Amino acid sequence: MENIRKAYAAAARVAQYSILRHPSRSMAETLRVIADRAEQFIEPDVYGRGELIESFELKLANMLGKPAALIRNTKTSQAGQHAHFVWKALHEGHYGSCEIMTLHRLLAKIVY
Repeated sequence: MENIRKAYAAAARVAQYSILRHPSRSMAETLRVIADRAEQFIEPDVYGRGELIESFELKLANMLGKPAALIRNTKTSQAGQHAHFVWKALHEGHYGSCEIMTLHRLLAKIVY
């Protein structure tokens, strides 16, 4: 069993993608990528306004075939509200499983 763990760890170190489909990057590399992407935006996003968030909302709406999208503030104190908002939307049938998978893939691309 130990040989299998060592073999898996060795393969994971050299793999471009992990089992979670995220690139294998160090924290420093990830922060550099984020900083490089942020350079293209002159104005900061402030509470849901600004070029960065508005362009992302438009892209998300287009990907989901919806007329508009809204990215809500994610402060920790509002986490329960957000969870309820998402749960309600998913369980009331506003989104199909294909749209949900698209959203998961999109969010993975944003972070990595």
